[in-house]
Amino acid sequence: MRTSNILFSVVHLFVVLFIIAAGIFFIMLPSLSSFRINLAALLTEGSASFVKLGIAFLSFGFLLLTGFYFLNRKKYLKLKMDCGKTLIDEAIIRDYLKNYWKEVFPGQEVQSDIVLHFPQKLEIIAQLPKMNEDEKETLLARVQNELGVILARKLGYEEEFFLTISD
Repeated sequence: MRTSNILFSVVHLFVVLFIIAAGIFFIMLPSLSSFRINLAALLTEGSASFVKLGIAFLSFGFLLLTGFYFLNRKKYLKLKMDCGKTLIDEAIIRDYLKNYWKEVFPGQEVQSDIVLHFPQKLEIIAQLPKMNEDEKETLLARVQNELGVILARKLGYEEEFFLTISD
């Protein structure tokens, strides 16, 4: 699972748990009269603690915002070519992969993703349809060669790349 998916899932979990806790709190609030009195006293007298709480929430919000920015910014593959350096958007590589999987597995949907590792290493992750081991070995050799040719001819990427297959 990609880092951005993990972070998004954790934030989603915290938001859901917060909403459930708020619902339980407001359902229970009418039956807890002493708690309401103490809460009212805290709200009227405890202004210093609210500043600390506000700073904590604000810091956590900025931390999440910064994390989402760095995880969701566009990623490029930088290639050095004869005419100079070229930047290739991640979406272009995804489109080539999508078209390639349609040719190899017509009528079947292949889930795939790419990850750009530092420094300029490409990893292709794909979930292939079910097949027996002999077919899988033959197919993997074919896919590795054909993807290497596609990346080299269409994008000028001649470095090694990682191919990760999951069942």
